[in-house]
Amino acid sequence: MQYFSLFDNFGTSIQLRGHKGQTQQKTIIGGLTTITVYSLSFCYFIYIMVLWQNGDIGPSVSKFNDVQNLSIYQSGDQSLFDLTFTKFQQSLDPFDEQNIILLPLLIYEIQGRAQVPINMLKNSKVSQFNSLQIQTKNLTLILSNNSDGYKQKDATIVIVDCEEKYLLANQKCASQDLVDKFKLQANFIMYYNTIQTYNTKLKQIQTVQRKQYLSFDYNTSYNLYMQLNTANLNVEDGLLFQNLNTYKYVDDISFISQVNTKEFNIKSFGYNFYFCFVIRLSPLVYQVDVRYQNLGEIFAMVGSIASVLMSVGLIIEYMNGYYQDNILIYQILQQYFPNKIQINEIGQIINIKGLQDNSQIQKLQELAESKLNILNIIYQISRIELFLIYKFGRNELLQANNYVIQTNQFEESQEMTTLESKKFYIEDMDLFQNQSIQ
Repeated sequence: MQYFSLFDNFGTSIQLRGHKGQTQQKTIIGGLTTITVYSLSFCYFIYIMVLWQNGDIGPSVSKFNDVQNLSIYQSGDQSLFDLTFTKFQQSLDPFDEQNIILLPLLIYEIQGRAQVPINMLKNSKVSQFNSLQIQTKNLTLILSNNSDGYKQKDATIVIVDCEEKYLLANQKCASQDLVDKFKLQANFIMYYNTIQTYNTKLKQIQTVQRKQYLSFDYNTSYNLYMQLNTANLNVEDGLLFQNLNTYKYVDDISFISQVNTKEFNIKSFGYNFYFCFVIRLSPLVYQVDVRYQNLGEIFAMVGSIASVLMSVGLIIEYMNGYYQDNILIYQILQQYFPNKIQINEIGQIINIKGLQDNSQIQKLQELAESKLNILNIIYQISRIELFLIYKFGRNELLQANNYVIQTNQFEESQEMTTLESKKFYIEDMDLFQNQSIQ
């Protein structure tokens, strides 16, 4: 079983103990510096944790453009494009379902072929002008080069004169008198386009709605071509391990506008319209990767600053070593000059009574420092061994290995007295008796 101890990577170093059982030389300055460094490190850790908890530590964000041959976008319950007529005082609302003057139609184009128009009045709400606001919910757009069986799918919204064939139940066109009255009033159409963006601090998708006013003219038509730039967002925000969330949304919209005449529309499209909004996907897609720092990276951030602070410990470590060397030299010389040596705060010898020459004090310190050398210690032990062999003989010295104390033969008080009386002292020899101090 003892062989398993050879694989122990958690063993502790065997150290000699100094004054009061200490295994390291420690000073007051070192203690104050340690408290300061650890306090600053802890305060910085709390500061970083508060910033991290409040989302004030920004994530790493990478964004690049990618060209895709296949892209599918579904708006769902989010209305991508809204239309409404401004209504002031007693002005008429052309989208009033009981008196429809202008009719909004949604026409999907699949591979360039127009599909059956869809009446958009069923997808509406009351606007801030107390008029109907047309919405484009559940809109599906496809960008494809005929790969994987998908076909190109665009959407076109046109506003035309009311026709009975496009009406739904409980809807009817307005009378000619109302149409003529509508032509006489000043009319403005407002359209809203909705884009989204990711808030890195709140960690959520935010919606931005942009508004645009257009004047209405019966003799011209306004064409607006919109390309939707979508974004694929990957958000990694795990506490310790990876937690990946993916989103897809419209990041931006590019516009191209054009004004045509009524005659041009009839000649080109076969019918007249007053507004035409073409919506399609752009092949340019934004790939966005957002990565929040996890707990391990926060600790690494704090640890890097703590390491810089701990570099101060190198200076303190050098000072402690310097102080330790001075104290050891002082303690050695103290054995030869008891109560005659004066030292300063860092252990340096500043005076020895009876010696006025500083060169003599310096020479004594050099000799004392040489006694700390391991070779000198081995040499002194070997001299003691030879002295004992010469004094008592080799056999007597070897018998010392068999000496033990039989504690069961003594009472506790007798044992302590006996042990005290049998102490054996080897008087230290004068290390400097043969040295001539210059």
